[in-house]
Formats: sequence, C-alpha cells, structure tokens
Amino acid sequence: MSDFKTHAAEPKRRRRWIAGILGGSLALGSIVGAAAMSTQEGREVVVEAADALKSVPRHLRTESNPELIRAENPRFQVQNAGQPWNYVVKGSSARFEVRPGDSLPGDGKIKERSEIATSLRMKRDRPYEINFNLMIEPGPPNTASWMTLSQIQSTPDPGEPGHSPPFAIEMVGERMRIITRDDPNRLASRETTTYHAHYTDERPIKRGHWYRMRIRVKFGPSGDGFLQVFRDGRRLVDYQGPLGFEDIVGPYWKEGVYRASAREPFAANFKNLSIKPR
Repeated sequence: MSDFKTHAAEPKRRRRWIAGILGGSLALGSIVGAAAMSTQEGREVVVEAADALKSVPRHLRTESNPELIRAENPRFQVQNAGQPWNYVVKGSSARFEVRPGDSLPGDGKIKERSEIATSLRMKRDRPYEINFNLMIEPGPPNTASWMTLSQIQSTPDPGEPGHSPPFAIEMVGERMRIITRDDPNRLASRETTTYHAHYTDERPIKRGHWYRMRIRVKFGPSGDGFLQVFRDGRRLVDYQGPLGFEDIVGPYWKEGVYRASAREPFAANFKNLSIKPR
C-alpha cells in the first residue's frame, strides 16, 4: 500500500480539506471519503484513512463525544487557533478561551474564535429542546464590538451567500442578548433578512455563575416558527412567527467564543449539552 505522504498533490489536498472544515460543512465521513482514492501513474491507490486524518490538525478536526454532546449524532467539528488555552474538555464540560490574535486563517485579523460545531442538522419543521449550562469566567470586561456564545447556524444552499445565524446568544458588553433572523425567500440575502432582538439584560451577567439554559425552538421562515428561552428557570423569550431560512439542509448548533478582535482574554465554559427533538 502506497504511503500517502509521497504523493505530490498532498499539500493541495490538505489545504482543500482544511478549507472545508473551516466552512463548517465537512464531517468525518467526508474526510475519509475524500481521502479514499487517489491516482498515481494511472493506477488507483487506496489511501489509509488514518493517514489522511493525520494531515488535519486536532484544532480543526471532527471528533465524537457522547458525554459532551447528548444527541442522536454526537460528532462535532473543532474550530480554534490551535493554542493550548483555546479548548479543553473534561467529561461533559468544555472550556473555550480566546486571547488577542486567536484567529483562524479564513477570519483574518478582525475575528477571534474558539468553538465547536455539531454535525447534527436540525429539521426545519421539527421542534427541538436544547439544554446546557453556561458559565463566563471572571476576568476583564468584554470590549468586543460583537460576540456570540451560542448559535444555531444555518447551512446556505448552493449559490447562496453565507448568512448570520437564525438564532444566537450574544454578549453586548457584560450583558446577554438573544436574537433571531429570518428570510422566507428561496435564496436569502442581507437585504431581505429580518433581524429581531428579543431580549437584552438590564444588568451585567454574573461571572463565575453557572446559568441553566433551556431553548425550545422550531424553525419556520414562512411564519410557523417559535422560540422559548429560559435561564435559571426564568423565561426570557416567548416568540411565535418567522424564524430561520429556506435552506435545503437544516441548521446546526455551535458553542464557544466567537467575537470581533478585542484586547482582553475571554473564557466561557459549557457543560451538559443536550439536543433532542420534542
């Protein structure tokens, strides 16, 4: 069996795989499939899947952890800058930290992130309940011009520009905000997308406190969607109406720290994530 590392096209393939992961659309099966066959001197050469995976750094790799993600599909993609502080998992808990300069290649210098993105795609007309615990560590005040801690991100259709998430839990300074977006058009655009800010804290969040979060959601861009968000048992959002996009493939859960570049470090902890259809 030929050694994959001897192939002249290896650097080009590697860049293509990593680019797919950065886009959040490449699952483990896709990596194996992409690495399954190659051609050398007119002969098909079977490539070892394990060798192919070695070419993808861990901080961009697809993993599976049913303890960290309790769902029918526990796979997820890791997305961070590869620093030791970016991402640490202990049992059912994950810690995400970004410091100045923690950018992915596709983000340039204006964004910083440490996130995971689940491989599970939610069905548009099906209600889901998402439960998790969230704690923001003590530290300097947040100065990022925007920050997302949790989001249900959409999967754009072919020919459709990427769009911001149809649901997100954000930080505005030291206050939490909950927003949604919707567009009933077959191909969404920034001009036709509607933005809703459903809730913003009146006071700063309590750093070091484990918040119990519960989300009940059904996506329906034509008007039959709904959203309920509870924090520590208190209902923050109770909305019915348009929610999400007319995408062929459903949205997926992301968590961690994703922000505009800022001068201070920021760390958030998540645990006990559960994603279940209702």
